[in-house]
Amino acid sequence: MTALTTHRPALQAFGASCTFTPESGTRDDQVFGWSDQDLTEWLTSASDNRDLVWRWDFRNGEPELEQLANVLATLHPVWLAWNALGKSEEEH
Repeated sequence: MTALTTHRPALQAFGASCTFTPESGTRDDQVFGWSDQDLTEWLTSASDNRDLVWRWDFRNGEPELEQLANVLATLHPVWLAWNALGKSEEEH
C-alpha cells in the first residue's frame, strides 16, 4: 500500500489503473480509483488477476521512448515492493 500511495500522483498522471481481470480474460473486469479506500479494496478483495496496468492506444502511434522510460521508472519501485511481498511470504 505504501508503494502505491507514495507513487500515486505519478501513477495517476500517466494513466495507470488498478484492475481485476477474471480468470484468463484479457479485458479488465473492474477498474479501481486511487483513493485509499479504493486501493485497500483492490489489495484485499478476492480476484483471479490483480493488475496494475498502463493502457496505450496505438491508433495514436507509438509512445515516445521518454514516455516509456518515465512509466517504467514510476512502476519500478511499485513492482519491487509487490515482488518483495511474495518473497517474504515464500520464506515463511
